[in-house]
Amino acid sequence: MSKNKLYIVNVFRWGSRADHSYFIGVFSKKQKAIDEAEKEERYRGGIKYKAEIIETEINVSYAEDKSPWAKRIKDING
Repeated sequence: MSKNKLYIVNVFRWGSRADHSYFIGVFSKKQKAIDEAEKEERYRGGIKYKAEIIETEINVSYAEDKSPWAKRIKDING
C-alpha cells in the first residue's frame, strides 16, 4: 500500500522555535509547499520570518510507532 505524503509549512520569527510562529498550510505536493513557504518569507521581508517544511504521511502517529515519522524538507536555519 502506497502512503500519501503531506507537506506541513510553519513560519518562525527570526528563525527561532521559541519566538512567535504560525501555520501556513498543509499541501499534497512538495513543490507547492516550497513555493508557499518562499512566498511567505518574501512577503515578510525575507529576514524576519523563516519557513520550515515537514514531510510526513497520512495516519502516522509517533505515539504508536517510534520510528522517524517525519522528514524536514526545509529547515529554518537554511
